[in-house]
Amino acid sequence: MEEDSAQPYTLKEWAGALALVALLIAAAMVATAISGYVADVLGLSGEFARWTLFFVAMLILGSAFYRPFWVLAFGLGALAALVTMAAYIVHFQILPAFGFAVLALALGAISTVLLP
Repeated sequence: MEEDSAQPYTLKEWAGALALVALLIAAAMVATAISGYVADVLGLSGEFARWTLFFVAMLILGSAFYRPFWVLAFGLGALAALVTMAAYIVHFQILPAFGFAVLALALGAISTVLLP
């Protein structure tokens, strides 16, 4: 809807807003479940620890929609594949080294395409 328009919101705009709210609620529920599980596994008690873990989980979930996060993830994946390839070459295992070279090229290409 435009700012100066007197027309009401369309059904598509309402559906989009409702979907966004549902996504935020689902992300909060997932973050709550993750923080509770991690707090139980680590033996942490108290509300401060659970809230801290909740906000950390929300940051992690929120970064999934942030392009530089994916560029960094695919770039580090390509770097890890290159290091693994070098280790296989040193140990004269050529076939796995070739596979990791292909993986590094693919991840590097994806990382380059994702750059803004």
